Amino acid sequence: MENFELNYQIFYFLNSFTFQNIYLDLFFIFIAKYLIFILIIIFLIFFGKLIWQDKKIEIKEFLIYFTGSISAWFFVKILKQFIVAERPFSILENIKPLIERTDIYNSFPSGHSAFSYALAISIFFYNKKLGIISIFLATLIALGRVFTGIHFPLDIFIGFLVGIIIPIIIYKILKKYNDK
Repeated sequence: MENFELNYQIFYFLNSFTFQNIYLDLFFIFIAKYLIFILIIIFLIFFGKLIWQDKKIEIKEFLIYFTGSISAWFFVKILKQFIVAERPFSILENIKPLIERTDIYNSFPSGHSAFSYALAISIFFYNKKLGIISIFLATLIALGRVFTGIHFPLDIFIGFLVGIIIPIIIYKILKKYNDK
């Protein structure tokens, strides 16, 4: 991964805004660390309302959507066992992350990106308008991970692909099985 010059250029550009404005730094720290929890809450409230209040879907259908998200997260965890990739602050000079990390070898791919995009895609499958908002939040999370200095853009991009592809595959398989 050390030979990807564009990866470094994009990283340096986004990370160059750190330590310039305390409010911008705090905003992106919040985005990078905590927005994923808001996305999880949106997911649970949205599907919880459909199950219990509106009676529009059954719990097994919710599990189809949730399985895609969890599968993307597990897939990333498995990849990280086989791919050793250092975080930007451990490779590049003069990079101080806004978020303290002790795991310098778990950069590729981004688990936050994979899981947040998987949640967003799962919501999008069922509700396009809320799905687009969720995809926007997932994109903020991804940008926040680069801005704060803990991921390279390539980590984010591969997390994005995993977060999109795995839920689609799981959804199609489980939906086909569920329809039988």
